This record gives sequence, C-alpha cells and structure tokens, in this order.
Amino acid sequence: MDEESEKIIDQAQELMTDTILADIEIIKDRLSYITWITALATGGIALAISQQDKLLLTASPIQSSKQILIFVSISLFISIIIGAFSKYQGQQSIRNNRMMLAMAKTQRIVFYRKKIEIDPVKFVGMYAECGHLNDDKKEVFSRLQAKNKRWHSEENFIWAQLFVFLLGYIGIAVLAIT
Repeated sequence: MDEESEKIIDQAQELMTDTILADIEIIKDRLSYITWITALATGGIALAISQQDKLLLTASPIQSSKQILIFVSISLFISIIIGAFSKYQGQQSIRNNRMMLAMAKTQRIVFYRKKIEIDPVKFVGMYAECGHLNDDKKEVFSRLQAKNKRWHSEENFIWAQLFVFLLGYIGIAVLAIT
C-alpha cells in the first residue's frame, strides 16, 4: 500500500471510529439519565409508602386519596420497569455499535498492500457504510445499523419512562397539597 492510500484509509477509519464512539457516548448519557429517573422513581415509591398512613388517615378534601396513592405507586413502579428495560436496550445498542466498529476496522485488511484506485471521497463514503467488506459482512453491518434504529430502543423508552415518572410525581404533589 502506498503512503497516500494509507493516509486515506487512516482518515476514513478515524472518521468512522469517531462517529461510532460519539454514538456510544450519547447512549451512555441516555443511560445515566435513565438511571437518575429510575432512582427518583424508587425514591417516590419509598416516600409514598412511608407517608401512606398520614395521607390516608387525614381528612382529605379529596375522597379518592387512596386511589391516587395507588396510581402514584403503580406509575412509579412502571417507570422503574421501563428504566430497567431501557438500560438493557441501551446495553444492546452499545454492543451493536462496538460490533459495527470492529467490522469497520476489518475493512483495512482488504487494502493491505493495495493502492486505492477510486476517488477518496467515494472511498470514505463506502468505508463509512462498510462497503469494502464481502456481501455477508455487509448484510450483518446493515442489520446492526437497523437494530440501532429500532423503535424499542433506549432513545424512545426514556420518553415513556419520563412521562410515567412525571405522572407519579404529579400524583405525589396532589396528595401533598391536600
């Protein structure tokens, strides 16, 4: 491989690596948010349970305080379940990205002792899509990309978790006000 070809491959690989590592960092950030929401939901359940005697024994203007307490507990528990599932999905996304990174790095082998004869811009584009691998590996790479765009990813479930969590804390606020 000549020096120019090696430089092009190095730059293509660096770009691909940086992109995938940035995606992994974003997933890790989401996982930390999920952890915080789950911890706060757990705290909300503990608060609701520890205060249930006071909440249910007081003469509340709201006759349905028991139902609100049950709603709070259920919604916060669902938030914890969604958080656990989201953490699992996030770990799967990280695994998929790491596998894509390993596959991208194996493209370098194809050009060992060869000169790049196509346009460098086209080469980098093909490199980013793992276009220099054999058809079987390209298919695996495409499946991994599709898995990272699945609807049941941590990216989407964090919003569901946050919604259910906020419903639970709104219920706690309603109980605290009354």
